Amino acid sequence: MDYQEVLSRFTYDDGTDIRNRISAVEAGDYRENRDIINEIVLWKMNRRPQVTEELIDAIFSLKEIKTPLQVLTDEKTGRVVEKLLQTKGMQLPMASTV
Repeated sequence: MDYQEVLSRFTYDDGTDIRNRISAVEAGDYRENRDIINEIVLWKMNRRPQVTEELIDAIFSLKEIKTPLQVLTDEKTGRVVEKLLQTKGMQLPMASTV
């Protein structure tokens, strides 16, 4: 087997497209936010969670958190993780990815 030929067919998605979509989307654009979350989930696990507008609002409530220390000290973080874990089709590995 020619491994160079096999490697030449492999493409690596560095996540630039999804990061650009995340940066450009507004909190109230529920359809686009739902699509972004579904794309992340499909990339990770090949399934679709039931993302609600309430969940998207909760995720956007964390927008001002900028550092890992803030994640640990902000009460909202725990509430959002709980909402993620209560979402059908979402478990801990996926919640932490989102």
